[in-house]
Amino acid sequence: MKKYIGSDAGIIIPSNITTISDYAFTSPNITKVTITDTVTTIGDHAFDGCDNIIIYCNTNSAAHLFAQKNAINFILLDSVKLFLGDANNDRSVTAFDAVVVLQLVAGISSASENTNLVCDVNGDGNVTAFDAVLILQNVAGMSTGFPIGDYLT
Repeated sequence: MKKYIGSDAGIIIPSNITTISDYAFTSPNITKVTITDTVTTIGDHAFDGCDNIIIYCNTNSAAHLFAQKNAINFILLDSVKLFLGDANNDRSVTAFDAVVVLQLVAGISSASENTNLVCDVNGDGNVTAFDAVLILQNVAGMSTGFPIGDYLT
């Protein structure tokens, strides 16, 4: 990836990317980036200007080592047990998770205790259609996360 020209605060690097070049990300608006293990090379100045960034990555990945070397905040995804909004527990939050939440609300399906925890993305103690709306807003890039964070450990 040579240069990111979008305006999103949260970015997921696609799995077909193996290299992130110097100065690929320079926007101060970028607050979180998820980097898959397919990225094996990251330029020394790849995130210059992204002062409040958090890198989401796996342990000992190129992204993890880069974050440590450059004193960038990071969250190790392989240590995260539950992702908020991940209603079907596939370690990814998609529009389908909002559908699962709506099925729970409508009584079409039942949920385990963990499913209720990850579906209550606004943290009010109830799983409602509003949680599904928040999931869809997050998936569509209309928000940078959920009111109570992005994951439960």
